[in-house]
Amino acid sequence: MVFFVRVTGKDLSGNTQNIRLLFPSKPTLYDLTCAIERYFTTAAEKEQKEEPSQETPYMLELLLLLDEYRSRWVELYSSGQLTTDCLVHAFSKQTVKALRGKKGVMSRYGSSTSGIVTSATTVTPSNAAPSAAQGNSANITQDVGLHNSTSVVHYNNAM
Repeated sequence: MVFFVRVTGKDLSGNTQNIRLLFPSKPTLYDLTCAIERYFTTAAEKEQKEEPSQETPYMLELLLLLDEYRSRWVELYSSGQLTTDCLVHAFSKQTVKALRGKKGVMSRYGSSTSGIVTSATTVTPSNAAPSAAQGNSANITQDVGLHNSTSVVHYNNAM
């Protein structure tokens, strides 16, 4: 069964990106985190080729899920919360750091990161092709027909 997850978040340049991730089955939270980090890090690497600077991987700090029943954002802490084509808002460490400086913006979700989904997995040119231990292989394609400015990223479990 194919499983889609829509993700919105700011890339390292501060531009909002809307992507739709395609998994062969319901992803674990680790698989989702790795897929999001891999997409945004790869996008940053492509952008840096034009204007070289120090390598900065995209690292997740917080994931929020749009709870359609409550009509509000809730913290994503389990893959059991995911439904196909759900909407997840990804916050990088850089974004959260900037938001916490603004009064009242992040206070709703607390000031500590305890219980917040994080991952140390990063993608660099040397490890861009994930190993079987990492669990996913990625082919990034642009699909103009799905949504306006939405990328579809296909992930296949390599088990």
